[in-house]
Amino acid sequence: MENKSEVNLKELREKIGVSQQEVASACKISRTYYGQIEKGERNPGGKLALRIADFYGINVRVLLED
Repeated sequence: MENKSEVNLKELREKIGVSQQEVASACKISRTYYGQIEKGERNPGGKLALRIADFYGINVRVLLED
């Protein structure tokens, strides 16, 4: 079952036409770890959530919502 963050991250990534690897590299994490975040298997911590939010140009609250 998809969670809200998973759908949002995947949709955001696809909308701007970048790969998981590109997002992961920009956020200084592995592609595998980013994929787990996108699938809802892991949750980003505070600093990582900020880096992901900055990459997408969104408010960090979007990533931290349940």
